[in-house]
Amino acid sequence: MAFDYSGLSDEALCASAQDGDRVAEEALVLRYERLVTRLSRPLFLMGGDTEDLIQEGMLGLIYAVRDYDASRGAPFQSFAEICIRNRLFSAVRSAAGKQHTPLNDSVPIETPLLDTQIQLSTMQVVDPEDQLISRETLEEKITSLYGRLSGFEAKVLDLYLSGLSYSEIAIQVGRSQKSVDNAIQRVHRKCSLTSSPQAFSAKADRINSVQKDAKCQKREGISMFEDKTLVCKECGNEFVFTAGEQEFYAEHGFQNEPQRCKACRDARKNSARAPRQFFTAVCAKCGGEARVPFEPKSDRPVYCSNCFAQMREGR
Repeated sequence: MAFDYSGLSDEALCASAQDGDRVAEEALVLRYERLVTRLSRPLFLMGGDTEDLIQEGMLGLIYAVRDYDASRGAPFQSFAEICIRNRLFSAVRSAAGKQHTPLNDSVPIETPLLDTQIQLSTMQVVDPEDQLISRETLEEKITSLYGRLSGFEAKVLDLYLSGLSYSEIAIQVGRSQKSVDNAIQRVHRKCSLTSSPQAFSAKADRINSVQKDAKCQKREGISMFEDKTLVCKECGNEFVFTAGEQEFYAEHGFQNEPQRCKACRDARKNSARAPRQFFTAVCAKCGGEARVPFEPKSDRPVYCSNCFAQMREGR
């Protein structure tokens, strides 16, 4: 019967791994896999991708497991995070070094399949002043972005940057994975507007102009809208886009006309609210009942919501 490592502390697992227990080492690595992903996401590796950075972070984690000394009094989590960060920063600096310039700037003799344009990168010396200005500009953009996000979008973004997958975020916020994906896409669009102030300003001016005109017309008792007949994109039937609805759209800055009739919109909403399927399993930590929105597998531990929250707080 396999030994259950889920109840052991990080320090106990590390000690077992240093004694040659490969299963304990694997359990400890899996426990810190999300931390490696979270620390790797903000970095850029020249000539590589995110998976390469994650592999470098995993190497740092392995070194932490094998070099950790409990007698020094430091918790394993702090030591592991330092080792992972040092390994990641070392990999980024090494890739950006001039000794890798021929490899990073090399051009293939033949154009790769599906590549129509090759962009050449040039090495530049980073000015500390420019670096400081870029950091302040980035902080301003992040602040501006969060000011445009809704509460739900901001929460999803925080969880995504913490290293959680779409399914884990969906469990945390109590929404479907499709809602989480839609929120991430909205964040991407708002982020592009943040990085392009001219585009955002022009769009805001257009919306404000339409809103002012609609409010002036309403205040003077004049309606500049007339009923309009549209065709539903799903059922193909015609429906009326009334003047009152058009005025409501204008006051709230909505620029696109409705694509579906009311019956199709209601049917679409009802289909999206279908009950989710949950599976029942035994919690690997407390032994209680755990209800999860995915089918449990025998090789992966499953935790109830309370134990899962305690494990996250412990990290």
